[in-house]
Amino acid sequence: MKCRYVLAVSLAVACFAAAPAWAADSQIVKDARVLLASNPNDDRTLLKVAEVFYKEGLHNEAVTLWGDLMKLKPQIPEPHYFMGKAQFHKGRNLSQPGHGAERKGIV
Repeated sequence: MKCRYVLAVSLAVACFAAAPAWAADSQIVKDARVLLASNPNDDRTLLKVAEVFYKEGLHNEAVTLWGDLMKLKPQIPEPHYFMGKAQFHKGRNLSQPGHGAERKGIV
Protein backbone atom coordinates (compact mmCIF):
# COMPACT_ATOMS: atom_id res chain seq x y z
CA MET A 1 0.00 0.00 0.00
CA LYS A 2 2.78 2.40 0.92
CA CYS A 3 4.51 1.67 -2.41
CA ARG A 4 1.39 2.67 -4.36
CA TYR A 5 1.11 5.92 -2.41
CA VAL A 6 4.76 6.82 -3.05
CA LEU A 7 4.38 5.98 -6.75
CA ALA A 8 1.21 8.09 -7.04
CA VAL A 9 2.83 11.06 -5.28
CA SER A 10 5.97 10.75 -7.41
CA LEU A 11 3.91 10.64 -10.60
CA ALA A 12 1.85 13.66 -9.57
CA VAL A 13 4.98 15.67 -8.75
CA ALA A 14 6.57 14.70 -12.07
CA CYS A 15 3.47 15.73 -14.02
CA PHE A 16 3.16 19.12 -12.37
CA ALA A 17 6.89 19.81 -12.45
CA ALA A 18 7.24 18.96 -16.14
CA ALA A 19 8.27 21.76 -18.45
CA PRO A 20 5.65 23.09 -20.86
CA ALA A 21 5.56 21.52 -24.33
CA TRP A 22 7.07 24.59 -25.99
CA ALA A 23 10.11 24.54 -23.69
CA ALA A 24 11.81 22.00 -25.96
CA ASP A 25 11.48 24.21 -29.04
CA SER A 26 14.48 24.90 -31.20
CA GLN A 27 15.97 28.37 -31.19
CA ILE A 28 14.34 29.26 -34.52
CA VAL A 29 10.91 28.31 -33.14
CA LYS A 30 11.54 30.38 -30.01
CA ASP A 31 12.53 33.34 -32.17
CA ALA A 32 9.44 32.84 -34.33
CA ARG A 33 7.22 32.83 -31.24
CA VAL A 34 8.78 36.11 -30.06
CA LEU A 35 8.26 37.63 -33.52
CA LEU A 36 4.65 36.46 -33.58
CA ALA A 37 4.00 37.91 -30.12
CA SER A 38 5.36 41.29 -31.22
CA ASN A 39 3.44 41.38 -34.54
CA PRO A 40 0.34 39.17 -34.18
CA ASN A 41 -1.68 40.84 -36.97
CA ASP A 42 1.04 41.38 -39.56
CA ASP A 43 0.41 39.24 -42.62
CA ARG A 44 4.09 38.73 -43.47
CA THR A 45 4.86 37.74 -39.89
CA LEU A 46 2.02 35.21 -39.80
CA LEU A 47 3.15 33.73 -43.11
CA LYS A 48 6.81 33.40 -42.17
CA VAL A 49 6.14 32.09 -38.66
CA ALA A 50 3.71 29.51 -40.05
CA GLU A 51 6.36 28.37 -42.55
CA VAL A 52 8.92 28.03 -39.74
CA PHE A 53 6.46 26.08 -37.61
CA TYR A 54 5.64 23.74 -40.50
CA LYS A 55 9.29 23.10 -41.33
CA GLU A 56 10.03 22.42 -37.66
CA GLY A 57 7.22 19.87 -37.41
CA LEU A 58 4.62 22.02 -35.65
CA HIS A 59 2.04 21.34 -38.35
CA ASN A 60 -1.11 22.04 -36.33
CA GLU A 61 0.20 25.42 -35.21
CA ALA A 62 1.18 26.27 -38.79
CA VAL A 63 -2.26 25.34 -40.10
CA THR A 64 -3.86 27.49 -37.40
CA LEU A 65 -1.74 30.49 -38.41
CA TRP A 66 -2.50 29.98 -42.10
CA GLY A 67 -6.20 29.86 -41.24
CA ASP A 68 -5.87 33.08 -39.25
CA LEU A 69 -4.08 34.70 -42.16
CA MET A 70 -6.77 33.59 -44.62
CA LYS A 71 -9.37 35.29 -42.40
CA LEU A 72 -7.24 38.41 -42.04
CA LYS A 73 -6.26 38.77 -45.71
CA PRO A 74 -8.19 36.32 -47.92
CA GLN A 75 -6.71 37.79 -51.11
CA ILE A 76 -3.17 36.57 -50.28
CA PRO A 77 -2.57 33.28 -52.16
CA GLU A 78 0.27 31.82 -50.08
CA PRO A 79 -1.73 30.61 -47.05
CA HIS A 80 -4.23 28.91 -49.36
CA TYR A 81 -1.37 27.11 -51.13
CA PHE A 82 0.38 26.05 -47.93
CA MET A 83 -2.88 24.97 -46.29
CA GLY A 84 -3.63 22.76 -49.30
CA LYS A 85 -0.12 21.35 -49.23
CA ALA A 86 -0.40 20.58 -45.51
CA GLN A 87 -3.77 18.90 -45.97
CA PHE A 88 -2.37 16.85 -48.86
CA HIS A 89 0.53 15.66 -46.71
CA LYS A 90 -1.93 14.68 -43.98
CA GLY A 91 -3.64 12.45 -46.53
CA ARG A 92 -6.78 14.52 -46.80
CA ASN A 93 -8.28 14.90 -50.23
CA LEU A 94 -10.37 18.05 -50.26
CA SER A 95 -12.20 16.93 -53.38
CA GLN A 96 -13.87 14.11 -51.41
CA PRO A 97 -17.56 14.66 -50.71
CA GLY A 98 -18.21 16.11 -47.28
CA HIS A 99 -15.25 18.46 -47.16
CA GLY A 100 -17.19 21.35 -48.64
CA ALA A 101 -14.51 21.98 -51.25
CA GLU A 102 -17.02 21.68 -54.08
CA ARG A 103 -19.12 24.52 -52.68
CA LYS A 104 -16.14 26.77 -52.08
CA GLY A 105 -14.72 26.33 -55.57
CA ILE A 106 -11.52 24.72 -54.33
CA VAL A 107 -11.85 21.66 -56.57
